Amino acid sequence: MTEKATVPALDPEVAAFYQGKNFDYRAATVEEMRRNADAAFNDSVERAAIFHTEERTIPGPGGPLPVRLYQPREGENFPVLLYFHGGGFLMHNLASHDSLCRMLAREGDCLVLSVGYRLAPESPYPAAVEDACAALEWAAGNIHRFHGNPDCLLAGGDSAGANLSAALALKVRDRTREASGKTGFPAQLAGLLLFYGTYGCLSPEESPSVQAFGNGDYVLPRPMLALCEDLYTPATTAPDDPYRYPGQARDLTGLPPAFCVTAEFDPLRDDGEAFGRRLQEAGNWVIPLRVPGMMHGFLLYWYRFSRVQQVLRQAGRLIRQAGLAKAPSPGIQ
Repeated sequence: MTEKATVPALDPEVAAFYQGKNFDYRAATVEEMRRNADAAFNDSVERAAIFHTEERTIPGPGGPLPVRLYQPREGENFPVLLYFHGGGFLMHNLASHDSLCRMLAREGDCLVLSVGYRLAPESPYPAAVEDACAALEWAAGNIHRFHGNPDCLLAGGDSAGANLSAALALKVRDRTREASGKTGFPAQLAGLLLFYGTYGCLSPEESPSVQAFGNGDYVLPRPMLALCEDLYTPATTAPDDPYRYPGQARDLTGLPPAFCVTAEFDPLRDDGEAFGRRLQEAGNWVIPLRVPGMMHGFLLYWYRFSRVQQVLRQAGRLIRQAGLAKAPSPGIQ
């Protein structure tokens, strides 16, 4: 007897939450999108209790760079996660991801440094990548004063933030190689947490997931993808610039172990999984995870969707290990 094929379905909690919502951004301005994002995700969202938070500024290439530090409990020598928020390079901020960073600090028993990098269109590429480098340099020299371990630094982010994390890893590797044994980048990365990122492995036209899920019925429709690309990326940017499009890098060897998470109903799914495969093919440790039933941006709803809490627990275990290379590397689902 032939077994019936299983038809993919949205997670019931996701389906109920998004019922009747429209994600067509064609008529929205950047200012409107920012206002809507700020209203939906801010400091009043569900907040996990942790020992200490602190907001401060650090030196940045475009001026003082705002950051938030999260300490899960009393203690010393915590692993450190530099976190870069999502938002298409155009929106979101420290407040939008406060709730998520608290959970990552608690689940990973780590110090989280959330970075408020510059946004487009006011500050297009490469401003955000420069800010990511500045944050890592500051952490390498100063994080010990805040009970973090500068020898155990990880980078992570969701969506645009995952892109910045991958670009940062390439910057660190390339500067280290260029130094030829001398002082290169002042820190190395112990791991990457890449949540439903955009990497440039596949164009929207080449991606089946964009064709299937970018029609406006799901988060991140094609007009929004095009808007983010146009406003963040100057016309003079080379199509194979590895710090803008890490998936186009000719050489992906020598990068940190990576936890590559994608969502089943995300337009960015296939690009993210293609990047995970490229990392594996280059000899890097990769822990791929396609989260069934989820849409783009699901991490911000950890307090609504029970499946997201499972993902955060897994991410937390990997941070606590401070050695993703010790974890198994299953195939991408």
